Amino acid sequence: MNKDAKNIGRLIVDRQSPALREALWRMVQEAKQDGGVLAPVTVVGPSQYANLSLRQELGRSGFANVRFILLPMLAELLGGASIARAGRRPLTPVLEAVAVRGALQSAQEPLAQVKEHRSTQASVRQSFRQLRQVSGAVLQELERPVLNPADGSGGARRELVRLYREFRQRTDGGWYDYEDLVEVAAKAVATDAAPALRDLGLIVLYLPYNLTPGQINLILALAVKSRCAALLGTTGDDDADGPVHQLAAMLQPALGEARSAGGGGSTMPLLTGEASLHVAPDAHEELRRVIRQIMANAESGMPLHRMAVLYRMDPPYGSLVREELELAGIRMAGPGRKPLGDTAAGRTLTGLLRLSSSMGTDDALRRDDVMAWLTDCPIRRPRNMEREAFSPARWDAISRKAGVVRGLAQWRKELTAYAVQMQRDAESADDEVSEARVAGMLSDAGTARGALLFVENLAKDLQPPRPSTSSGGAKWGEFCRWADGLLGKYLRRNLSEDESAAKERIDRILQELPAADSLDSEATLTAFRQVIEDSLQSPMGHTGVTGKGVFVAPFSAATGMSFDAVWIVGMIEGSVPPPIGMDPLLPEKEWEEAGGPPVQERRKAQERYDYLSAMATAPRRSLSFPVSDPSLRRRAFPAPWLLEQASALEGDKVTSDTLLKLKRPWLTVTASMEGSLSNLNVPADRYDYDLQRLLQWKQEHPSNGSGRSDTIPHPLVKDGPLARAAQMGRSRAGRSLTEFDGNLSSVAENARFALNLGSYPISPTSLETWAVCPFRYFLGRVLNLSALGDPEEETVISRLNRGSLVHEILEKFLEEASASDSLPVGGQPWSEESARRLRQIAGDVFREYERQDLTGKTVLWLVEREKILADLDTFLEKDPELRAQYGSAHTLVETRFGQGGDWLEAIDEGTQIRFRGAIDRIDLNAKGTPALIMDYKTGRSDDSIKALNADPIDKGRRLQLGAYSLAAKRRFPQTERVPAIYWFITETGGFKSAPTEPFDINDPETLEKFREGVSAVTQGIRKGVFPANPGLQGWSNNCTYCDFDTLCQSRRFRLWEQKKRDELVSGYLSLTGETQASPEDADSKSSAAEEK
Repeated sequence: MNKDAKNIGRLIVDRQSPALREALWRMVQEAKQDGGVLAPVTVVGPSQYANLSLRQELGRSGFANVRFILLPMLAELLGGASIARAGRRPLTPVLEAVAVRGALQSAQEPLAQVKEHRSTQASVRQSFRQLRQVSGAVLQELERPVLNPADGSGGARRELVRLYREFRQRTDGGWYDYEDLVEVAAKAVATDAAPALRDLGLIVLYLPYNLTPGQINLILALAVKSRCAALLGTTGDDDADGPVHQLAAMLQPALGEARSAGGGGSTMPLLTGEASLHVAPDAHEELRRVIRQIMANAESGMPLHRMAVLYRMDPPYGSLVREELELAGIRMAGPGRKPLGDTAAGRTLTGLLRLSSSMGTDDALRRDDVMAWLTDCPIRRPRNMEREAFSPARWDAISRKAGVVRGLAQWRKELTAYAVQMQRDAESADDEVSEARVAGMLSDAGTARGALLFVENLAKDLQPPRPSTSSGGAKWGEFCRWADGLLGKYLRRNLSEDESAAKERIDRILQELPAADSLDSEATLTAFRQVIEDSLQSPMGHTGVTGKGVFVAPFSAATGMSFDAVWIVGMIEGSVPPPIGMDPLLPEKEWEEAGGPPVQERRKAQERYDYLSAMATAPRRSLSFPVSDPSLRRRAFPAPWLLEQASALEGDKVTSDTLLKLKRPWLTVTASMEGSLSNLNVPADRYDYDLQRLLQWKQEHPSNGSGRSDTIPHPLVKDGPLARAAQMGRSRAGRSLTEFDGNLSSVAENARFALNLGSYPISPTSLETWAVCPFRYFLGRVLNLSALGDPEEETVISRLNRGSLVHEILEKFLEEASASDSLPVGGQPWSEESARRLRQIAGDVFREYERQDLTGKTVLWLVEREKILADLDTFLEKDPELRAQYGSAHTLVETRFGQGGDWLEAIDEGTQIRFRGAIDRIDLNAKGTPALIMDYKTGRSDDSIKALNADPIDKGRRLQLGAYSLAAKRRFPQTERVPAIYWFITETGGFKSAPTEPFDINDPETLEKFREGVSAVTQGIRKGVFPANPGLQGWSNNCTYCDFDTLCQSRRFRLWEQKKRDELVSGYLSLTGETQASPEDADSKSSAAEEK
C-alpha cells in the first residue's frame, strides 16, 4: 500500500440503498487510482450471495484484482500461518460436538440426569458458544452462588460454567476455534506478522453486523494500521440499527468521523419504494400469484436474476417456494435448504446406524425399520444376488404377508415358511389357477429367499466395532472406518452430481472425526450415531447458480444484494418475526446481571435488521400472507410487519380487522383459485393457461340446464387424460352403472371370474362378499387386491387372529377328547381334568401366537388373554347343554370339503355350484348321523339372530350353513334332517345360537331360499355387475371395516342411490330387498345423505 494509505481509510454509515453501493464502488475506484489499475482491493461482504452479486455488478465496470470474501476467510488469510506454526488444529463443528459431549460426562446435578439427552447437548453447545464471547470477569460473576438457593435457581448456571471451563481445558492448546483464529489474526496484524496483508490491499468491510469480540478486535487492528475502510448499512429502525451505531463508535477513533454516502439516506422514511400487498386463500395460491408476476416481469424484459422470493418461515416456505418454481420450470438460485441427512448418502448412513443401534435388543431388525430404510434409500444390489431377486418394494409386501415383525430368528422362520408355502402352492396348483398366478407364486418364493439372504448379511454388517478400551468403548477412528465400509457396501454408486457432492462431504466428516480420539477417551455406538446425525443437519450447499435464476432465500441471506423486484412471502403473525426462545441454562436476567450483552435484545434486533435489509434490496416489493397457515393448518393473521407496510401505504393505522375491508390499488385479496384465474394476465405455466381457458370457456358457454359444467365440449376435454377424467366424472355422477363404477358386462362373457363359477369349488364366504358389496368382491376376488397390514402396528390381537386362535384351541381340544372318548353325554358336565386340559392347550396356542407376534402389545394381550380363558370356561359350561338338546354323542372337527383329490365334495344340484371349505364341528348322534352342524362365531350375535330368524340366508350374506349342510348330506346320505347353527362362543356374543330354529337344508323352503340366494349372487358375477353398496348410513355400515374403504368415493351414499336406478342392478336389489328408487325418491335420498 502507498504512503498515503491513511487517506484511504474511512467510515461510511448510511441507509442500505443504491447510494451505499455507489459509495463502495467509489472507494474501490479511489484505491485503484492511488495504487494503480492492478492494485489489490478486498471486499468483505455479509454473505457469499451478496459477494457474488457485488462481483457480478463490479465486473460490468471493468475493475480488476478485486476479491470478495467473508470475514472467516479474511481471518484465515491473516492468522492461518501463525496458528499453523503453533501446531494447533481446527476445532470443527463435528469435533466441537464430541468435546461438548466429553465434558458433559462429568456433569453433576441438575444436569447429570439429562446429560445424554440430545436436546441437552444441543443447548449446552449453544450456551458454550455464548460463553465464548464474554470475558473472564463475566464467567466469575456467573459462578457466584445465588442469594436464595432454596428456589433452585442458579444451580444449572453454575454447573454450566464449570462444564464450560472443562470444555475449554480439553480444547485449549492443541486446538483452535473460530474466535481463537480471529484473535490470532488480530495479533498478527498488530505485530506486522501477517504477510498476506500486503496482497489484500485495501480491505473494505461492507455491511458488517453483530460481530463477535474477536472479529471486532481484528477490524480495529486493521483500522489502526490504516488497512481497512468500512461501510455500515442502517435500516432506519433504531432497534435494528443499534449494533451498527455501536460498531461505528468503536471504529471512529481509527477511521475518522462517520460520513454518509450521499443521496439523502438519512432523511429517507422507514419503508421506501413501491410496495403492494396480497392476501391469498392458502400458501399454494400465494406462491402461484408470485410466479405469475415473475413470468409477467420476465416477459417485459426483467432478467430472472433481478428478482427474489424471500421468506422467514422455514418450514414450510423453504420447500414450498422451490417446489412451485420447479413445477413452473423457472430457474432459481440461493442457499440449499436440504440437510446432508436428507441426501441419499445421509439417509443411507443414518438408517444403518439406527438399525445397528437396535441390534441385541428386543427391537432388533424391526421389519418396518428395515423396509423404511430399504425403500427410502438407493441401496446397492449385492453382487451375489440376481437382479430379479433384489426388490425392496416386493420384500416389503412379502414380509408383511409372512408376518415378520422383528428379530433375525423371525425373519428366518417366517420367510422360509412363506417361501416353502409358495413353492408348494405353485407345484400343487390345479387348472383353476392361471399360469401367471403360478409364476407369481414361484417368483414370490424366490423373492422371499432373496430378502432373507439380504437381511442375514445385513445383520452381520450391522455389528459395531468391538470394545477396545478398558471401559467398554471403542475408538472414534474405528467407528468411522466401520461406517465408511457400510456406506461403501450399501450405497448405490450411480448418484447424481449433487448427491455425489453430498457424499463427498459426508466422507470428509468421517475422515475428520477420528481426530476426536484425542478429545474423548472412547466412543460408543450411541455417541457416534448422535454426533453423525447432528453433523448431517447442516445444509448440503446451494441451489443453482447465483445470477442465473430467481433468488430464493431467507431474509438473512439477502442482505447486501440488489434486485429490481422482490416478493416477501409467508408474512404470518407469530412467524414473522418468530418468538425469541429463552435459554433455560442461561436466563437472560442472570446473564445481564453478570455483565453479559443482552442476548434477547440482540436477537430481536437481528430479526428486524434482516427483514428491513431484505426490503431494501429492491425498489419494488410485494408482501403476502395466506389466511390458512400451512404449518399449523389453522386460520392465519397478517404479521405486524405486513400491517406496518399497509399502514405506511394507507397513511393511517391498519389492523388485521380493517385490512381485508380496504379497497386499494396496492391491496389484492384472492378468495379462491378460481378468483385468481379470473383476473389472470400472464399464466404461471401451461397448466395455469389451460385452467384459465377452461374457466373462460365455462363463463362464455353456460351449462344447458343440467347444472354440470363438465359437459362443456372444450377442446381440452375431447381427448387425452383430461378427457378421460371428465368422462369418468360424468359417468360416476350419472344414473347408469358404467365401466368406471362396477359395470363389467361388456367383458364378462369370456372373463375368468365368470367362467370359473361352477367349474371349480368356491368358498361360500366369497359369495357372501358379493351379497354384501359387489364392488368389494370385484376388488378382492377378481383383482386379488388386499390390504397389506403392518404386523408391528397391531396393539391388540386382530379380530381375525383372535377367531383363528379360539378355533385352533377348540379344534385341538375336541379332537383329543373325541379320540379319547371323554366327551360328555346326556347333559353331563365336562370333567375337571378336561377343563385343565383345555387350559393347557390354550396356553400352548397362546405361546405360539405370542412367538409369532400376533397378540399385540403385552399389557393389552394379558387382558385379552384372560377374556379368552373366561370364554373357554363358559364354553365348557354351555357345551353340555347343546349336546343334551340335540343328542350329541360324537364330534367331528374341521371337516374339509371341496379341496380336490379324495376330499368330500359339496355340490348344489339346483345351481350346479361346487363349494369348498371346512366345517368347524359336526356333532353325531348315537346312530352316527349328524345331530348338529356348528360354525363358531366370535363376534356379536344380536343383529345376526334377528336377521337369520327373518331370512335363513340373511339376503345372501350367510351362505355357510347351506354349503356345510350340503357337504354333510354328501357324507351322510341317509340322514333325514341336517340342523345347522352359528354358535357365538364369546361373552359379547352371549353364547347364543342363530337362527333360533336351526337351518335345515332338507326343508324345501329353506333349500329353495338358499338356491335363490346362490343363484342371484352367481348370476350377478357372471353378468359382471359389481356396484359399490355402502349399506345403511350410520357409524356401522358396509364400509366400516372394509379393506377398500379409502378406494371408494366420499359421496358413496348419494352415488349408490343414483346407481340403483340402473336395470342392471335390479337382480342385486331383489337379493338385498332394496327397492329400485324413482328418480324423485333417489334425488331426495341423495340430498339427505349428502347433508348428513
